[in-house]
Amino acid sequence: MAPKHPLAEDAPEAALRIFPEPLPDESLFGLACRIHRRAATKSAKQTLAHLFGNPFAIPAASLPSHIGYFSRQIPPRTGGKPEEWVLRALTLFPYFNAFLTERQSIALSAGMISD
Repeated sequence: MAPKHPLAEDAPEAALRIFPEPLPDESLFGLACRIHRRAATKSAKQTLAHLFGNPFAIPAASLPSHIGYFSRQIPPRTGGKPEEWVLRALTLFPYFNAFLTERQSIALSAGMISD
């Protein structure tokens, strides 16, 4: 696991004590924005550090990275690994994946999950 960025240390642990259920068709970016509005963090960079382990992470609406770190911050979900759920439910990975070879699909998902 990658070490936390110093700004992540200052983020209150209460930020994800209550995890909002994603809205229908909501992206990871939209969910991160809603969490930021509800969290008691000092800045957007601090929220990013808390959610993604890096204040410079970009939770892009299409193919974000740092999903593995984010997945460890949310409550467990039934039916599989949390990072797989985030990848398939909150990103456009399933749409891009339809046009990828198996090797490309594995590389893309690994890149999105990694820090």
